[in-house]
Amino acid sequence: MTGPSTLPHVLTGQEASDWLGGFPAREVHFPGGPEELAELVGAARADGRRLAPAGAGTWLDGGGWGRPADAVVSMRRMDTTVHYEPADLTLTVGAGMEWSALSTALDAEGQWLPLDPPGVTSATVGGVVAAGMSGSLRTLYGAVRDNVLGIEGVTGEGRVLRFGGRVVKNVAGYDLVRLLTGSRGSLVAMTAVSLRLYPRPATDRTLLFSGGVPEVLRGGAAVARLPVMAAAVDVDLGDPAELIVRLVGSEVEVSAAAAAVRAAPVTGSLLESDPVEGGESRALHLRRTAWEDGVPWVVRCSALPEHLETTVQVARRIADAWHGDVTAHVQQGVVRVKAGGTLPADAAQDTGKLVLEARARMEAMEGRLVVASAPSEASLARSGAVSPVVKQVQSRLKRLFDPDGVLAPEAPSS
Repeated sequence: MTGPSTLPHVLTGQEASDWLGGFPAREVHFPGGPEELAELVGAARADGRRLAPAGAGTWLDGGGWGRPADAVVSMRRMDTTVHYEPADLTLTVGAGMEWSALSTALDAEGQWLPLDPPGVTSATVGGVVAAGMSGSLRTLYGAVRDNVLGIEGVTGEGRVLRFGGRVVKNVAGYDLVRLLTGSRGSLVAMTAVSLRLYPRPATDRTLLFSGGVPEVLRGGAAVARLPVMAAAVDVDLGDPAELIVRLVGSEVEVSAAAAAVRAAPVTGSLLESDPVEGGESRALHLRRTAWEDGVPWVVRCSALPEHLETTVQVARRIADAWHGDVTAHVQQGVVRVKAGGTLPADAAQDTGKLVLEARARMEAMEGRLVVASAPSEASLARSGAVSPVVKQVQSRLKRLFDPDGVLAPEAPSS
């Protein structure tokens, strides 16, 4: 799917600093394969150094998982196709393959990998699997872990291991693939991943409704409860607010679902715009995955969908203080806040208190608040406290895969 890589083998000095974008490390290495990576890990283990695994480097500090490292190891040179069988809807690629390159190649076969986490447009395949974040398509197609069949990676001991396989049905046993998906490189540095694919839907249609925030939120909740499988039900809380409903499938299925959405009593009170079809619908949602790209302040609040109105209230309080924007994934109960540039002076002074209060409200309804992005000088707890039991399990797993702590990422503890 790609030609020979022209990336350097190592960056140092200012070049490394520019690539790292503020992440605390001195060098960036680009190993060409698992064996070369294993040598780097083995040498780091012998010297007592820490390495931070990465793809394109866009999520190095996401969600508070990063620790200072002596060097970053990027998988970007591992960007070739290992195995692709269109008839079986399975694919194995190097972890460093760009998501855009993967999508272009799959389009030629009428197939797609329906994963849409924030930032996917600038990510690598391995980065998506390692981060384990999902977007709106999760409701219809499952989370990232539901679409990963196998993982190849290097442990903190410098061993090259392969988990799972290349087929949808694997033998029973411990599901280490699901364990590693979303582990952020804390257990193994991923070098290749095997994925399940889907046929590209014949019809891709997005319905757009606008109105006041309360009406749009009620409309989104009503659509999410309908007996139709919408690929996405999102709300942008601007002025006016907008309800965005994505429907995919055959023309008959999509037309029937669209009629049901329009017939819902709440949506009937909203102003509907012309629907967006086909390639324009796909492009709209691809742009939406980049909603928070390059923004210095990003907070994600999540709880059960039944608590969406409260979650939105929490998020809007932060957005009002930061002069930011809010968007919500209705079916998942996830609400995101973004703010660009320098915060207003009063907001910057009270940021820590604001985040702590918001996190307390989310945790009171068994939800979470994660500071996904913040300037390095901001002294914020990126995520909430981890229970002692969970922390003990995480520590045991870390010792099993990386006993000397060579791999810098770790699950956040506060």
